[in-house]
Parts: sequence; C-alpha cells; structure tokens
Amino acid sequence: MSERNRPASTDRTDGGQPAASGPLEPSTTDYSTTRERANCTCRYCGRPFSDERYLALHRGLEHPERLGAGEWEAYEVAVAADAQALRRYKLYALCVIVVVYFGFVLTYAAVT
Repeated sequence: MSERNRPASTDRTDGGQPAASGPLEPSTTDYSTTRERANCTCRYCGRPFSDERYLALHRGLEHPERLGAGEWEAYEVAVAADAQALRRYKLYALCVIVVVYFGFVLTYAAVT
C-alpha cells in the first residue's frame, strides 16, 4: 500500500488525541461554535450574524410577520442606529470631497 493511500494512524498521544500524520494534517478545532456566535443566529432561517444589530435588521427585513414586540423594538433601534451611521459616513465623505477640492484649487492657484 502506498504512503498516500495508507489509512490514518491509530496511535494515540497527548491524552487520546490521534497522532498527526504530517504538517498538512487538517485541524479539527472548530472555532465557530463560540457562545457569541450562537446567540447571533436567526432562529427562523438559521443564518449566522456577527452582531446582534445585524440579526435584528435581518429579522425585521426578512421575517417581519414573525416578530414579537421586543424583536420589533430591537429592529427599530437597529434601523435608527444604521441611519445615524450612514448619515455620519455621508458627512465624512462630503468633508473629504471639500478638502480635496480646495486642495486642488489652492494648488492650481499656487502653480499659475
């Protein structure tokens, strides 16, 4: 039997863990089952989210008929926070555009 087709070793080391067969051995550690991620999964469709705010937005947009009073309030708070963040982004973008514009105008005035 060739080295490639050989079954994985059944030797146990380090408290019952199987011995690694080489540097390319895949890791069996699952980091996605942390408590924080488990709380941010939609109970209606199972879609995972990285933040409670994104979960509340998803529920309000995709499952509005299933929301209770608390979930609906969380959706409204998330929408308000999202609108505030978008407004702040637009203000920063406008400031950058104005600064770049006047930078070009002043450069043009200095060169000519």
